[in-house]
Amino acid sequence: MESTPLTKYQLSDIIDQSKCPDCNNPLMGGPTGGIMRNILCSNPHCRQEFNVDVTFGLSGYRSGKASEERAQMFGPRLDRKSVV
Repeated sequence: MESTPLTKYQLSDIIDQSKCPDCNNPLMGGPTGGIMRNILCSNPHCRQEFNVDVTFGLSGYRSGKASEERAQMFGPRLDRKSVV
């Protein structure tokens, strides 16, 4: 799966609004590593996965649609305070 960089507007939706930039549904938090956090759309029809720099909010990329098996690795829905 090829990753695509996120625009500043998509990053704002994810970090500031805690919503999917594609369908506006809430996000779920997943595995983290270093300054990056895996984030998944909670909508089963969308299921876009993102990897975002939550420390500085300067970069991130779209990882593509997550499988249902991968979606099981993600936790509760995020709010603004839990994204960063």
